[in-house]
Amino acid sequence: MIGAPLFLTIVGLSGVVGGALLYMVLDNPIALLIGAGVIGATPFVVRNRLIELRVRNFNEALSEAMSIIVRMMRNGVGFEVALRRAVEISQSKLFQTLFAKYLREKDVISEEKAFENMYRHVDSAELRIFGLAITIGKSSGGKFSNTLEKLEQSIRQRVLLQKKVTVATREAKVGSYMIVGLLIFIFFILDSNFDGKIVEHFFHTKEGKFQMLLILVWVGVGLGINEKLTKVQR
Repeated sequence: MIGAPLFLTIVGLSGVVGGALLYMVLDNPIALLIGAGVIGATPFVVRNRLIELRVRNFNEALSEAMSIIVRMMRNGVGFEVALRRAVEISQSKLFQTLFAKYLREKDVISEEKAFENMYRHVDSAELRIFGLAITIGKSSGGKFSNTLEKLEQSIRQRVLLQKKVTVATREAKVGSYMIVGLLIFIFFILDSNFDGKIVEHFFHTKEGKFQMLLILVWVGVGLGINEKLTKVQR
């Protein structure tokens, strides 16, 4: 992951470059502010997307690993042996890395602190539930295979629900993009009816370029609000 100083530097440079480019094109101080704000915010959007994808992939790997652990424990295999095996065959590099580190640290710095170190790398509710169940189960000294089985079912259902939510959100986005595409189509139809005067105004005059910038910002804000409204939290 990129460190905070470097990330903030990227944000600052993006804002400066974006604002400068728009100011050079439009020669308008408002365009400078819009460019700096919009382009400067882009790294945050990309970062949040990557984190969201990272957590989603980790949760899927955790769900698959728990299914393996539960099946092995039903056949009499101990929890730790089953966990090590699940880590070895996992397709997720992040899952393998974090749990390999956990297995090395748990006997040195305690179970709780080893899980706390994992939470710093992945902000996953499923991982926290799993860690809490393991910590309580081991500290009680009792058999917690039944607890793990119920937990595995719960996490698997949460992962499946998240996949359905992702599909529904993607469908809503497609609808929004189709509307934007329709508006673009109507724009060029109208332009052809006015002998190219609309394109001439919006793309070849400073006033028109600035107006087009405001329209694009308005559309972008609308798409962002629509995404927030259609995004269902787990």
